[in-house]
Amino acid sequence: SDLDVDVSTDGISYSPLSFTLLPTGAGTATWYLRSATGTIPSTSNLYIRFTQASVLPQFRIDDVILKSTVINTYTSIQDGDWNDPLTWDLNLVPTSIDSVIIDHEVAINNPLARTGVTNVNAPGKLKLDAVFSDNGTTNIDGELIFETSGSISGNSPIYGSSSILHYKSSGTFNRGVEWNAISGAGYPNNVEISNNT
Repeated sequence: SDLDVDVSTDGISYSPLSFTLLPTGAGTATWYLRSATGTIPSTSNLYIRFTQASVLPQFRIDDVILKSTVINTYTSIQDGDWNDPLTWDLNLVPTSIDSVIIDHEVAINNPLARTGVTNVNAPGKLKLDAVFSDNGTTNIDGELIFETSGSISGNSPIYGSSSILHYKSSGTFNRGVEWNAISGAGYPNNVEISNNT
């Protein structure tokens, strides 16, 4: 089909969205639901343009529904387990995409996957005793603690100048993405080893 759907923030410069093509020809004159994909800007004024290069076939637009993903910011209000709603100011457990601010000691005791931003502020601590799959961004200005079963996969943390990477696994610990560089992400500024590690 030659139906185009475009979006703009100013009504002048448009970006295309994509969707599964609509059928054309005899016997296709019916309603079809299509979901467009692409980047729809977050803006106070959004322009949506439907255009067609030819006169035939004809397209009719009935309903347009815009759906968005809300990203909340959760801040720790007490020491506790990541999966305990009482640890967080919104009294809910953060989703994988939410932004998180840790100002207390927060423990990850069950595998956790994240794509959002995680900020560990001083004197906050993120204590890992399970796998932390980090496909987002983790900024450490407080302390990142590795217990016996703790590990990180995915992206390396970004350490601030006063941050501490603390190994306390009581045994041999093989470094991973938490310390895999000589500068930048994955390069800790301060390292502490305790508990017979």
